[in-house]
Amino acid sequence: MGDVKVTRAQRYAEAARLQAKGLYAREIAAVMGVSESYVCDLFHDPDGSKDRARKNSYGGTCVRCGSRTSGSNGRAKAPKICGACSRLRQHEQRYWTRERVIAAVQRWAAEYGRPPRSGEWSAGNPDRWWPTPSSVYRGSDSPGAPFAYWADAIEAAGFPRPLVGRYERKRRLQQMQKR
Repeated sequence: MGDVKVTRAQRYAEAARLQAKGLYAREIAAVMGVSESYVCDLFHDPDGSKDRARKNSYGGTCVRCGSRTSGSNGRAKAPKICGACSRLRQHEQRYWTRERVIAAVQRWAAEYGRPPRSGEWSAGNPDRWWPTPSSVYRGSDSPGAPFAYWADAIEAAGFPRPLVGRYERKRRLQQMQKR
């Protein structure tokens, strides 16, 4: 015979019945086979609504679509994208192989006369088939992307490696001054 699931309301009713008999939380916990802190929690929040509201407040707003994100991992670890966008991102990463990214970079360059910058693909464009940067290079939230860096994708497409950042610019200026 399968286990019967006991609801929180049923546990609260049992705890209240035992409390009415004069038992303390420690004794109620022993009788019910739960922790003393859970018994205290039942008395503080019988239907669990306060706990749900607290956990819901941990969620954030999806940076891609604006819907709510899960707060199940706590306030500090709330994800930046919602579940639907996460599944879409996983699909994009499976679709955007190394060869397709290179082809997209070359299409962009043919249309605009230069390779794209990562910020120009920040939102992606499914109508014109530009991938999002997370589909191109690996970051903390996209370990399965085909390239380690944006510059690797541009170089693989046959263009000079873009130099960005303070040190590369400084080096480029020094090289230009030496000429």
